[in-house]
Amino acid sequence: MTTNKTSLSRLTKVRHRNELNSTLSTLPMAAKKVLFLAMCQINSKNEFDDDHIFYVTVADYIKWVQVKPDAAYLALRDGSNILDTTLLKLKHDEILELSSDLGFKFTKSNVPDSMNLSLTVFSTYYRNEGRVGIKFTKEAKRFLCKLIGEEKRYTTQVLLSVVRLTSVNAASLYQLIRKIYSNNSRANSFEMTIDELKDELNLYTIGAGGVKDYKYPDYPAFKRDVLNKSVKEIMKHTEV
Repeated sequence: MTTNKTSLSRLTKVRHRNELNSTLSTLPMAAKKVLFLAMCQINSKNEFDDDHIFYVTVADYIKWVQVKPDAAYLALRDGSNILDTTLLKLKHDEILELSSDLGFKFTKSNVPDSMNLSLTVFSTYYRNEGRVGIKFTKEAKRFLCKLIGEEKRYTTQVLLSVVRLTSVNAASLYQLIRKIYSNNSRANSFEMTIDELKDELNLYTIGAGGVKDYKYPDYPAFKRDVLNKSVKEIMKHTEV
């Protein structure tokens, strides 16, 4: 079941499982905006058909992102190409928690350390028609629909805020803020270590032996180039 695009408004929100956050934080902005314009069509409390294709048009992109037509065509093309190969990356504890939902028969004794699942069956770009068609995998559906029960398991983001942000770091920090707010709408602050924050913002690489190598080891540079710039952008373009 999907939401009619004509019903979208400045208050339209996109809801997804928290386990999708790490994948979203790795996406370039063009791909993330195309993806959210597709996801906003989903009624997260219900289930859409396996063969349903979600379309995002150049007109949609221009309206919501507020760019010129040439930029919208380029964003749809690049975003479609990226989403066609995007993986849902799950960690050990996430795999175990999601096993029953995803139809896997893992137990504590045989659950793998990590798993990659495809986000889309396909993501196609039609230049002449000015649109992208996205078909999600059956596994991805579990992250996007029938989201009922404990609110703390889900992140709700405002569509207009996501598509108006321009940097990956700002979008990832906004996502973290919305995750915390979705868990507790009374929260007006949060605390975490710098490394925990970098985990949420995907500011690390995995080196030999699976050891994390965090970016911006110098805190003043991290504060100047990531935190300050992201906070300024979030305050300018979002409801936060």
